[in-house]
Amino acid sequence: MLLILVAVQLSPVGAEEYLVKQGDVSVDVQDIDAVMNNVPAATRAGVLDNPVRIQQYIKTLMMHRIMSRQAQAAMIGEDPLVQREIQQAIEKLMSKHLIETHLANMDLPDLEPLAKEQYQIYKQQYVLPESVDVSHLLITVDDRTDEEALERIQSLRQRVVDGEDIAALASEYSEDPSAVNNAGRLQRVVRGNMVPSFEKAAFALSKDDPISDIVKTKFGYHIIMLREKEPARQQGFEEVKDKMMAGMRKEQLKKAREDYIDSFSTGGPAMEFNAEAIELLRTRYADGTIPGHEE
Repeated sequence: MLLILVAVQLSPVGAEEYLVKQGDVSVDVQDIDAVMNNVPAATRAGVLDNPVRIQQYIKTLMMHRIMSRQAQAAMIGEDPLVQREIQQAIEKLMSKHLIETHLANMDLPDLEPLAKEQYQIYKQQYVLPESVDVSHLLITVDDRTDEEALERIQSLRQRVVDGEDIAALASEYSEDPSAVNNAGRLQRVVRGNMVPSFEKAAFALSKDDPISDIVKTKFGYHIIMLREKEPARQQGFEEVKDKMMAGMRKEQLKKAREDYIDSFSTGGPAMEFNAEAIELLRTRYADGTIPGHEE
């Protein structure tokens, strides 16, 4: 049975149109389907939405198929240890799919009533803390004196006060490396996420006074502009129920998986461990070789 499975695995693809071929060896769409079978359904679309990644998958599969042909020609599969390795690989894969099939066929209870109950008990866990949405601009003292940095940030602050777009200024002048990607925008900043002086200045801003004085941190000098401030608020059950239920489902499936695996060691005849043979394993490989196997 093992050799038949291996032969099927290494046989040339026939009916499907090939994605790549070399001589009589090819990789087709069904090969990619088999790869995607090991990717969660929710992420499959994104995994291959990249030409470079597609090329990598196809090339890797092709190299493995060509090398497997060479291994067959070299009679590597005749080695008893290699045969056991192949057998164990097949057993591991079949066990994986057996578990997945079992879990997929399970009827899980309606989790919404339980989620609602848990929400009421642990309601405080679903309070969103006060947060601010700000833009900032940083000038460091790495390549200039403190006075030069202060003069530069003062000039930029005045330009913001005069109405220039802080995002545009941050993109051009900010020395915060992240400004390349975010133009100085920091969204949903909550207390404890920033250095104290920056945080204190950011949360002190208001709609009537949205531009900070110059703020000094260990990184240099900042100006901060408030875009939006959100007070702390209680999230409603409807906002959090999907996430709660997903977490519960994950925990239930984890427990079901563990119970199903355990059932194979507890549901039938008891496992009989050969203590004497197991003890001999401690010295079996003492010289680094595998007894009876030529390296």
